[in-house]
Amino acid sequence: MKANAFHPLVTYWRGFQNQFRRAVNENGLPALMNAWMGEDQRTLYYSETIFPEVAEKLGLRLEMRLLNVDFAMCSQDGSGLGVPLAFIESENKIATTKDEIRKLCCVSAPLRVLVTVAEWDDTPGTWKHGGRKREFLALWETIIKRHFATWPQPAVFGILVGEASFADTRLRFYTHAFGPAGECLDGEDEVALEFAVKEPWPRNPTG
Repeated sequence: MKANAFHPLVTYWRGFQNQFRRAVNENGLPALMNAWMGEDQRTLYYSETIFPEVAEKLGLRLEMRLLNVDFAMCSQDGSGLGVPLAFIESENKIATTKDEIRKLCCVSAPLRVLVTVAEWDDTPGTWKHGGRKREFLALWETIIKRHFATWPQPAVFGILVGEASFADTRLRFYTHAFGPAGECLDGEDEVALEFAVKEPWPRNPTG
């Protein structure tokens, strides 16, 4: 069952998505292509470029490794004790994202975001062994539902999945969102960003 996309917490996710798109677009395709050269490059792209800009535009302070979560975006009140409004886990291996989703279920903030990379598109013929979309959406939904059933907390779980196309001629970010009980949110399963890659890659991209 899908939930109403006008759930009040969706505004946090909308704001995050808008600023993520802006930051990626403004930093340009060459920077994004460089981020796809390896896991370390992608992590640095998020930690040193994209997420600091997103936090600044949202009026929040970026903290790293708060409660052992990759990133937190916290309120600013001058005390140094800002309250997290978003927790973000960035994982380069989609096969291990079960652990990241479990961790996000255990922290408290109105927005929890997973950013990962995969052969995602499940349109027949796109990938030799099929896309990973249905498999992992089902897994993440199950985890969120189990946590909510045990200890319900109001939150939206935002998903961003980066994908370089099979022929390396396109870079995309897909989005999805789950409501507090693991329900899919209407209008939250879409392509958030797409770039046509016309310049040569420095070497074969990863992910």
